[in-house]
Amino acid sequence: LRTTDYVFGRWAALTTIVLFLACSPQIVLLIGIISGVSKPGSYLNEHWVDIPRFLIAGLVIAVFSSTISAFAASCTTRRNMASLLLISICVLSTLVVGGIAESVDQDTGRWIALLSIADIPLNLTELILNAEMSSVADSSRFLANWVKVAWYTIIVGIAGTFVLNRYRKLFT
Repeated sequence: LRTTDYVFGRWAALTTIVLFLACSPQIVLLIGIISGVSKPGSYLNEHWVDIPRFLIAGLVIAVFSSTISAFAASCTTRRNMASLLLISICVLSTLVVGGIAESVDQDTGRWIALLSIADIPLNLTELILNAEMSSVADSSRFLANWVKVAWYTIIVGIAGTFVLNRYRKLFT
């Protein structure tokens, strides 16, 4: 068993659990709607495109959440400190960045809004679901879609690389 196998296995297990948790409400809602309409087949025929959208949006949230969680856990050996670090990263970045992004001009604020860690997967979820979500850092809505996708990829890539390198150092 190599280090990369171990890290990927842990990450995949966490991502699977988070994916289940992220998609479960939508699946239950879909089942409830289908069982409540008079013609379930016609409802599915009209709304089938929503199913892959919410599954992909759940995957985006799951990959981001599990990667950032693995990053926080790899920074410390104590679980309670990792939890505190994860909550601090998400909450503090959202509060501080949201306040700053809304107080400066729109051109500057939209770039500052990218630093809100909790809003990164929401930006992509908005794109996938083609819907507007309530967010503290609303200024990021004025960015091009490719910027949001690139920023998500960069953050997940950096966090994943850090986790992989951290575990390589621990096992060597």
